[in-house]
Amino acid sequence: MENYTILPIHWDYRKNKTGLYKIKIMVTVNRVQTFINTPYSVSKGQWDGELRQVIDHPNALILNIALRKVIADVESRIITSGLQGVKLSNQLIKGNNIVSKSFFLYAREVRNDRTKLGQIKKYRGEQLLISDITVEFLRKYEAFMFEKKYSQNTVNSCFKYIHRIINQARKEKLIKENPFDDYRMPKYIQTDRVYLVDKEVKSLVMLLDKKINKSQKITLSYFLLGCFTGMRHGDWSKFNKSMIEEGQLKFRATKNKNHIVLPIGPTLRKVIKSIETLPPPFSNQKSNVYLKSLADKAGISKEITTHTGRHSFGYMCASNGLPESTTAALMGISERVVKVYYHLAGTDITRQAAILRTL
Repeated sequence: MENYTILPIHWDYRKNKTGLYKIKIMVTVNRVQTFINTPYSVSKGQWDGELRQVIDHPNALILNIALRKVIADVESRIITSGLQGVKLSNQLIKGNNIVSKSFFLYAREVRNDRTKLGQIKKYRGEQLLISDITVEFLRKYEAFMFEKKYSQNTVNSCFKYIHRIINQARKEKLIKENPFDDYRMPKYIQTDRVYLVDKEVKSLVMLLDKKINKSQKITLSYFLLGCFTGMRHGDWSKFNKSMIEEGQLKFRATKNKNHIVLPIGPTLRKVIKSIETLPPPFSNQKSNVYLKSLADKAGISKEITTHTGRHSFGYMCASNGLPESTTAALMGISERVVKVYYHLAGTDITRQAAILRTL
């Protein structure tokens, strides 16, 4: 068996473009050194030379776990080559120069989605590496999500997110193969859009003047903001008075970065005034719990969620005769997608069937 040592080192001889220094793995086999690059870089103050680990870094734990994984992989190759009687070369030690990177760190660089990453973390924790995403992982993770009673569309959404990250990793040659090539993506099921009609929205607006607890007041106010602006739950917490200019509300949607401009009517003005004295909204899950009790108070039998507010805005625009192009611009979506609200409101059918009134 070969005599070897494997140590992480801070390559503090040369800064990279971001002003940080690379972390490398120094492998010494029979006094011959080989240096393996890793995807990780930290400042001098974030490396402990004696302990040979990352310190005082927001992702120190994840980075140290990832480095230990790299070291374990290198050691496994050295031991395996010895058992098989294979000559140990630099290429074999380096594993063809492909060193796996933390999935969570990489995903946050490509497209940070706290909800999706939180779901994945519940299954494997943050020690997950990109190379750990295999067909077996996908199969077991899908089973885990259904076991935990996640909806079919939530599972589909999470797997689409993982697919996007893995696709990018493949393009950047961080992995050789894409496991999704051999795995069937969980299907998306089209569900009926739940929306509120004018009477139901007004019944919720009336609750603003009634005695409800603070948690309900917070949820109600932000939900009504969604009903009268089309804002998604992800945009509620970003609302502030600086978005109001000359009687108009101007903001950039978080999801698609579209710039939205819409006039402020008397009801929306009342909602905004209520929000001015309130803390940020609750999480999506917690907001949905409070919305259920608010629906009961308002005499609404529909099962509403935070996204019902956005659907209600689309329905309101359609039922009040706004052109499809205008509604699409206000919601930051295409005219093709916005047609569903006109179908729900029956405006197309009413217009096309108007001739029946003369027969």
